[in-house]
Parts: sequence; structure tokens; C-alpha cells
Amino acid sequence: MSSNEETMEDMNGDSFQKVKQRFKDRTMKVAQTKEMLSKQAVQTKEILSKQAVKFAKQAKQG
Repeated sequence: MSSNEETMEDMNGDSFQKVKQRFKDRTMKVAQTKEMLSKQAVQTKEILSKQAVKFAKQAKQG
């Protein structure tokens, strides 16, 4: 194998590792975003439930 071919293999190996790391990083970011949105959804649901109770009480009084 010539040194040029070896250099190309090393470059491809490095590129593969970089791509692999980039996918790993993105996967982690997607998981974090999903968790954050899930927490926000729970908070929103709680707020809406409280508002619904409040509106129901006002409707009974009014």
C-alpha cells in the first residue's frame, strides 16, 4: 500500500469518527429537547386544568 492510500484511509477513519460523534451529539440533543418539551407539556396541562377549575367555579357563581 502506498503512503497516499494509507493517508486516505486515516482521513476516512477520522471523518467517520467525526460523523459518528456528530450523530451521537445530535441524538443526545434530540433526547434533551424531547425531555424538555415533555416537561413543558405537563406544566401546560396543569395550568390549563387549574384554569378550567377556576372557570367552572366562576360559571357556577355567575
